[in-house]
Amino acid sequence: MIIRALGGSMFNINFELSAFILGAIFYFYLLTRYSTSRVKKAFLAFMLSEEITLLTDIVSTVTNSYSDLISLPLNVLINTLCIISNAVSCYFLLNFYLSFEKKNGFSSGMKIAGISLLILQIIMLTLNSFTGWIFTFVSGRMVRGPLHALAFIVPLSFFFLALITYFVLIAGRRIKSSALAILFFFWLLSLFGSIVQYCFFPHILLRSYFTLYAEILCIFTLVSPNYSELTKKREELSKLQKNLESRIQFETKKIRERENMHENLSVQITEALAGAIDTADSDRMGHSKNVAAFSRAIAEQLGLGENETALIYRAAILHDIGVLGVDENVIHKSGKLSAEEFGKMKRHCEIGARILGKFSGLPEIAAAARSHHERFDGLGYPDALKGDEIPLAARIIAVADAYDAMTHERSYRKVFTQEEVRKEFERCSGSQFDPEIVSAFFNVLDKAS
Repeated sequence: MIIRALGGSMFNINFELSAFILGAIFYFYLLTRYSTSRVKKAFLAFMLSEEITLLTDIVSTVTNSYSDLISLPLNVLINTLCIISNAVSCYFLLNFYLSFEKKNGFSSGMKIAGISLLILQIIMLTLNSFTGWIFTFVSGRMVRGPLHALAFIVPLSFFFLALITYFVLIAGRRIKSSALAILFFFWLLSLFGSIVQYCFFPHILLRSYFTLYAEILCIFTLVSPNYSELTKKREELSKLQKNLESRIQFETKKIRERENMHENLSVQITEALAGAIDTADSDRMGHSKNVAAFSRAIAEQLGLGENETALIYRAAILHDIGVLGVDENVIHKSGKLSAEEFGKMKRHCEIGARILGKFSGLPEIAAAARSHHERFDGLGYPDALKGDEIPLAARIIAVADAYDAMTHERSYRKVFTQEEVRKEFERCSGSQFDPEIVSAFFNVLDKAS
C-alpha cells in the first residue's frame, strides 16, 4: 500500500535520503578535518541548513502522498516549512561564498540583498497560509496559486547572487579554467532541472534542485587540491600568528620590566648624586631636590609634555653636580667670596657639564648644567648666552634655583619673605630671568598659597 501511495515519489525520497546521509557524513568530517575559521563556520551552516531542507522535503513528499489522511493546515505548514528551508539554505550558500572575503562594500551589499530576499520569501509563504496565493490543496492534491512564480523567482535570485559572488570573490583567484567549466556546467544543470520541474510537474513546487547542485559546487570547491593547500597554509599561518603574538607579548613584558628596572635605578642614582652634591655644602641641604621640584612645577605650568618635564626634573636635580669638583675651602667658606674664589666657584657650571657630558644619552642635561647661571640679558656665565640662546631647561632651573636660595637661610644672609621674593623676581624679570618663566612661576606660587 505504501509503494502504491507513494508511486514515483519513492525515487525522489531515495535520492534525497542518500544525499542526506552523504551530507551528514561530510558535515561531521568537516567538524574534525578543518580548523575553526570564518569559511568553515559558514560552510557548516550551509551544510546544516541543506540537511534540514532535505529532511523537510522528504517529509513533505510523504505527506503529499497521504494528503487525504493529513489535515489541510498541517499539510500546508509542512510544505511551507519545506519551501522556506530551501530559501534559508540558498541564503547560507550565498553567505558561504561571502565568507571568503572580509567585510567590504560588495560583501555587505550582497548580504543585505540575501537577507531581503529571505524576508520576502518568509512573508509571502506566511501570507500564503491564509490566501493560497502560492499554493493550496484541492481534493488532497497540491495546486499552484496565482503568484506561484514568486516561489520560483526568490531561490533563483539567490542562486544568481551566489554565482556572481562565487566568480567575484573566489573563482578568479584559485580555480583553473577547466574547473570553472565544470562548475558552470553544474550551475546550468541545476537551472535546467528547476525549469523542467516547474514546467512539467505543475503539482510540485520548486524544491531542492538548486541547493543539491549548489552543495555539489561547494564540495567540489572544498575538496579541490587548491583549497586543501590553502586551508593547510591558513592553519600554519594561524599557528605562526598565535606563536608570534605570544612571543611579542612575552618580549614586550620583558622590555617593560627592564625599562622599569632601569628607570628605578636611574632615579636612585640621580637622587644619590643629588644627596652627595648637597652634602658638600652645609648651606645646601635639600637644595637639589627643592630646585628639581620647583622646576617640574614650572614646566607643567608652561604646558610641556611628560617626557620633557621629566627631563627638566633630572637636569634640575643634577644642575650643581659640578660643585663636587670645586675646592672645599671655597665651598665651605662663610661669608662673601673674593673675586678669585668666585671665579673658582663659577667653574662648577663647566665641571658639571663635563661630568654629565660623559653620558651620551643626556646631552640636554649637560647643557642645562652648563647654562643655569646664564642671564636673560646676556650678562651671565660661562658663555654669556642671551634670551632664547639659553636652553629652556636652564632658564627654568635659574628661576627655581634663585627662589630656593632666597627662601633658605645662608651663612652670609637671611631668608627673604614671600613679598620680598616677588619684588626681586619682578625687578630681575627680563634682565636676569626669562619673563615668561617668571610669570609661570608666579602662577605656581599662587596655586601653592
